Amino acid sequence: MSRQPLLVLDVRTEGEWQAGHIEGSVKIPLTQLRARASELHQSRPIVVSCQSGYRSSIATSLLAREGMADVIDLVGGYEAWAKTWGRRKKIAT
Repeated sequence: MSRQPLLVLDVRTEGEWQAGHIEGSVKIPLTQLRARASELHQSRPIVVSCQSGYRSSIATSLLAREGMADVIDLVGGYEAWAKTWGRRKKIAT
């Protein structure tokens, strides 16, 4: 059984995105997520990222309420990802 590739959703602001982001991630700021949720590919697992983890937990709950079943919160957000992976490795998207 093959799994669909992850869709990484970044819910940070434009300025935060410009300062650094996970390569291949989709940017939809949290303030726009409810209106733009239909843009997401529901056939793929979604990993939600923000700067430190707070907004991604809100976004994960919002997407679950919208009926998306395979949604994961990136604990610690972009800060944790950058400390762990940074430029050394790329996440598969």
